[in-house]
Amino acid sequence: MAEGKQGANIGGNIGAGAGILAKRFQKSMNRAQEKVLQKLGKTMETRDEQFEECSANLNKQQADGIRLYKDVKSYYNAVKVMHESSKRLSQTLKDIYEPDWLGVEDLTVIMESEDLLWNDYEEKLSDQVVRTMENYTGQFQDVKERVAKRGRKLVDYDSARHHLEALQNSKKRDDAKISKAEEEFNKAQEVFEDINKELREELPVLYQSRISCYVTMFQNISNLRDVFYKEMSTVRLSGQPFYETKSAAASEETHHASTDGDNEDKPLSDVQDKTAPVPTPRRSSTSKKDEGETDQNASGCSEDVKVQKIDYENPPGFLYKAVALQDQDSDEGVLLLFEKGDVILTFVDEEEEKPEGTVWGVKEQDWIQYKDLTLLSGIVEESMIQRITSD
Repeated sequence: MAEGKQGANIGGNIGAGAGILAKRFQKSMNRAQEKVLQKLGKTMETRDEQFEECSANLNKQQADGIRLYKDVKSYYNAVKVMHESSKRLSQTLKDIYEPDWLGVEDLTVIMESEDLLWNDYEEKLSDQVVRTMENYTGQFQDVKERVAKRGRKLVDYDSARHHLEALQNSKKRDDAKISKAEEEFNKAQEVFEDINKELREELPVLYQSRISCYVTMFQNISNLRDVFYKEMSTVRLSGQPFYETKSAAASEETHHASTDGDNEDKPLSDVQDKTAPVPTPRRSSTSKKDEGETDQNASGCSEDVKVQKIDYENPPGFLYKAVALQDQDSDEGVLLLFEKGDVILTFVDEEEEKPEGTVWGVKEQDWIQYKDLTLLSGIVEESMIQRITSD
């Protein structure tokens, strides 16, 4: 008896499953038939222009989001590669750094500090940028599935409507069939309108959310990058005395070796001629009268300028040191701002053009503190400065 009940249950389940499959198959057939009739122009498709616009915006939004996410991932991976390259470069520098040189301990500390900053930068990029884009793009799959479901329900609605219209317009009316068709139509209409209403409300909100997502992401990238570079610069500035000590020692050693060799090979008079002070450069376009006035003014100004404790040694890579004879309080164009008495380092920039009678320069105190020619340098008129010599 128990076996009979079990067999009956199995048979019932099989029958129910077959019924569900048959229903699904019938729905698929009805949808396919409705689409064919619509393409042939025999039935009218229900159109919703507002929803179609929202759907087009969704497709564009998804494409833009996926593209941006890929670029964000590429940026993040590039940062990781840069971290590894920086670590290998620092390790190579450490390996070739001779043990008897000063600052071995400082070099190790700087390397460890930079590695920590790189790790922190990577972690925050992952949390605040990559994950933000993952969450943003991850919501599109669910929405697209609901849009596809809405499309299927629209076909069901059109199919039920056309079936009801066909029965109502038939010459032989069958009230039972019409009643059943009306019931199916009302059900299909209710299902379609519910999902259509939800999507018409949600899609514009989702489309508008792209703005806040992009703003947040780009702000995070900019802020993290600025903080990283600032902290990395602080680490390097903390090791600046070590760099300057090594550079000064190497420069002094080279200078002594060069001077000794020249003194052995040349008479004293030749050495004196070589180290004689070079006259202050003047602009070639100035007339003789202007040149006389300029020289007189420069001479008068130089008496008022008092520069104390000046290091006459010219840093490597610069043309010469000079002192400002007057204030330059205009930064129009690429002019360098300075005050009377400021010490200025001049240099040559072959990539940038400059007016005749001018040189590129940077204030010595800015160079010592920041070592940045890109942001802190500018053009200086040669008539406003005087070369500093040890005489």
